[in-house]
This record gives sequence, structure tokens and C-alpha cells, in this order.
Amino acid sequence: MFSAKRQLLTAVAACALGLCAAAVRADDSSPTTMPSTNDNDQLQQKVEQLEAKVATLETQQTQTQAQVNDSIQKVMADADSRSKLLDSSSVTTGYDSASGFHIASDDGNFFMHPWALFQFDGVINYRTSVTPTDEGEVGQKGTMVQDGFDIRRAELGVDGHLWTPNFKYYVMLITGNGTGVPVLDDAYMTYQIGDGPFIVKAGQFVDPVWHEDNVGDEYQLVADRSLVNAIIGGSELGLTRLGFDAERVEGVGVRFEQGNIHAEADLHNGYNSANTKFIDTANMPFAPKPENFGMSGRFEYKVFGDDAGWDEYKQFSALNDKEDILILGTGCEWTENGDENNFFYTFDGQYDTTWGLGAYAAVYGYNDNIPKAVVITPGTAAIAGHFLNSGFLAQGGYLIPNTQWEPYIRWDLTHLDGKLSQQQHTTNEFTLGANYYLFGQHAKVSGDVTFMPSGPPVDADSLGILADERRKEFVGRIQFQLAI
Repeated sequence: MFSAKRQLLTAVAACALGLCAAAVRADDSSPTTMPSTNDNDQLQQKVEQLEAKVATLETQQTQTQAQVNDSIQKVMADADSRSKLLDSSSVTTGYDSASGFHIASDDGNFFMHPWALFQFDGVINYRTSVTPTDEGEVGQKGTMVQDGFDIRRAELGVDGHLWTPNFKYYVMLITGNGTGVPVLDDAYMTYQIGDGPFIVKAGQFVDPVWHEDNVGDEYQLVADRSLVNAIIGGSELGLTRLGFDAERVEGVGVRFEQGNIHAEADLHNGYNSANTKFIDTANMPFAPKPENFGMSGRFEYKVFGDDAGWDEYKQFSALNDKEDILILGTGCEWTENGDENNFFYTFDGQYDTTWGLGAYAAVYGYNDNIPKAVVITPGTAAIAGHFLNSGFLAQGGYLIPNTQWEPYIRWDLTHLDGKLSQQQHTTNEFTLGANYYLFGQHAKVSGDVTFMPSGPPVDADSLGILADERRKEFVGRIQFQLAI
């Protein structure tokens, strides 16, 4: 490009000099003479000066272009490095039936699974003879029918792993039944040590003792958990804790998972210690004193079924089961309250088949040892002694082949030691109902009827049950579930 410019300038200069010379010849009447050597030298100098200026311009433009190119390369390199965090080629998003919606890295080291659960209930409660002496939401005296709707659960959560599949996390918020107030339910992390069977755990999590509590809310067979579990198990009642599930504890622990054996041991702040400070105390169902600490443990043995059976163990239904499993478990917890000791225990077994049967049974126990009478409230004292509260549960469902229907039945019994609780001693709960799976566990409708020949001693309104001691009570319930 600049070579052409040089030739053009030389030609223009030559033409200009030629025209000047022609004009001089036209005006000069003297004979034409050839230019002198000195004139040629001056012309050559001017041409050389023009060529030097052109060369200088070429050099300057070349340097400028190089600087511009260098700056562009630096900007592009910086932009590329900054965009790697959002590089779509290293991140996958989508949905599958196993993990739901998710965001994951191609190398598998990062995984995020946001999820939500919504359960909406319509409930009718019929009590044959309510008296003013009954506890809780008794309503008017005499025969009482109470009905309505409530949002049984609305949960938002996220789980996954960071940096390595060995480092997992789980966080869940829940709105309490009848409050609409979001509260932290779970917030814990786990780390598997190498490729071994040991997993350390820390945070706020479900107490491992009761299998019924550790089966997720969306994977229950019946529309909700049992009354025996609510009173002397993981305590769905919440016991004045705003109606939230009370089976959570704050603590640390270690799990062992290998082959046919799963086990866990935890050290925590005590039974029902969720969302408390380290200086706070938790709430025991019948204890007159606050807790100091608690220890929990659970052991599970898979009698038959391969490793995939542990996934089937996470739900009570036989829906989508690929093999028959039988898993037996036992758990216990000791919560220390100064000179008082509270001991919970359970024995249970779950049997699921590929032909549609899902069955579960459990024994519940709660022992309280009060060495001396303690004043609970002015005028009320706990009697010294050793007290035993116990219960039993059996339930089963059958997924009818080639249909979306699963009828189920449940019976549970709660026995409270009258000397300790100052309540009636035995409550039976009989439940009959069915699930209709619209889209598996993601969307289903459950309907059931519960009958208690002698009503419960306390309110369990989150289950549709109201206090009506020693009197007949019926509860009808329809629940719609959406899990994404």
C-alpha cells in the first residue's frame, strides 16, 4: 500500500516539475535550455524527502496497528478467562426422574439440586362427646364436627455436592402447619472419607433413631405419620414448638455404610433441639428439667436385596421397586437432664416386593427416670420414679398391578404411663385409605379415614387429630401432594 503511495508521489512531483518547466518555456522567449545538474540534485532531494516522510508514516502506522492488535488480544484473553465460570460447555442443566431439576459440572465435582414439596389437606374431625375438661382445641361441649383446609407442608430445599462427590450438603426450609412462618428444618453437611465406609456429619438433621421420621415427607405410605410416632417417637407434635416437626437435633456424628450394614452414631444438644443456641435447652415431652446433651444411634441390616435396595428403603411404598428387600433396624437415644435420664428406643422392619406389597412395623419405647419429685409449674410436680411409655405400629400397602392405585391400612397403639403423664393410658389408631399416583411420587392424591375408639389425650392437629380422651373420634383426610 505504501509502495504505491511512494510511486504516486514521485509521479506527481515529476509532473509538477514538468508543468513548471513548460510554463517557464512558454513565457521565456529565450532559446530552450536543458536543466542544470544543480536543478536535478534539488529535485532528487525533494523526492528523497517525500519518500522519507512516507516511510516515517508507514512505521508509525505499523507501530500503532501492533499496539491495537496487542490490546485486543489482551482484552479477549481476559474476557475468556472471566467467562469460564459461566462456560456452558462445562455446565449441564436439566431434569431427570432420579435427581429432578439440577445444575452440574461436566467433571461431576459440582452438583446442585433445588426442590420443593407442597402438601395441601382437607380435613374433617368428628368427636362424639367433647367435655370442658379435655385439653387443647376442644371447641364447644358435646358432639363436635370441625372441618376445613390447611397447608400441611410447604418446603423449599437444595442439596448436592461441592468440589467432590464426597462432600455433600442439604438445606431445607419449612412452613409450620397453620403458621405460614418459614423455619429452618435441616442444614447439614457430610463428608465421605476417601472411598471407605465412613461418613462424618455435622449440622441440624433428623434424629436417626426412628425410621418413620427418616423416610421423607413425600415418601410416606399413609397421608401422614402415625400418632404413636407423634407422641413418643420423633414427635410430629412439636410440643409447643410452633407446630413444627420436632425430630430434629443439632450435633455431629459419623455414619458407616458398607454392604448389608448401615449404622450411625451422633452427639447432639438433646431430643428436640433444633434451632437452639448452644446455651439453650430443648423440649422433652414429659421431662420436668431441661436437657444438657443427648446421644443417638441406629443400626440397620439388609437381610436380602442388593445395594439398590437401600434406595427403595427410603420410601414405604413399593412404587417402582425393582427387587424384593427386607431390612431390619434398631435405634436408641439417651438425653441427659441433670439427675434425670430419658431413654428412647425402637425396633423396626421394612419389607418391599416387586409385585406391589410394601409393609412396615415398629415398636416404640420411651423410658423416663425421675429420681425425685420436681415442680414443673406452680402447684404441679412430676412424681419420682421410673416410667415406661410404649407403642406399636404396623402398616401395609398394595400397588394394584397395571393401575395407579395403592390402597393401604395402618394400626398403631400408644400407651402412656398414667403416673407420669396424668393422661389416659392407651390410644388405638386405625387408618384405612388409598393413594392415587398421577405422576409417581411427584404428584399424588391420598385419602383416608382414621378411627380412634378412645380419643387421644393431646392435640395432634397437624395430623387432623384433636384431644378427646376416652371418647370416639373419626378423622377424614384428603391430601394433594406436589413434589418437584
